[in-house]
Amino acid sequence: MSYIKQHRLLILWVVLIFYAGLILLLSLSPMKIHFLGATPYLDKIIHAVEYGIFSILVYSALRGSFRKLTRLSVSAIALFTSALYGGFTEYTQSLVPFRQADVWDLVADITGAGIAQAVILIIALRHSS
Repeated sequence: MSYIKQHRLLILWVVLIFYAGLILLLSLSPMKIHFLGATPYLDKIIHAVEYGIFSILVYSALRGSFRKLTRLSVSAIALFTSALYGGFTEYTQSLVPFRQADVWDLVADITGAGIAQAVILIIALRHSS
């Protein structure tokens, strides 16, 4: 058995923790990314994609760890976890000079996570049929 297959679950959790740390690091950065203002709502799209990926990583790590939970339960937990983490990062961002919390960023985070979880469930339903 290959190393990756043997340590798949550990790798999923490490990638998730690394990605969560990267999100936090970027949200705590006092620099403002100026090119985001050039395209309307680009920052919201980036938030949605960022948290869509985050929720997929949460889902994957949880699904591997808790096999007895249904896909729907794991998906709901992944969405809730993503929403909580989005709220946490928005709050911590409000403590950084030159940065501010934005409720619409949180809405974009939750929307991206929700879309990702819907796609996961649709794919799972199609494969089980």
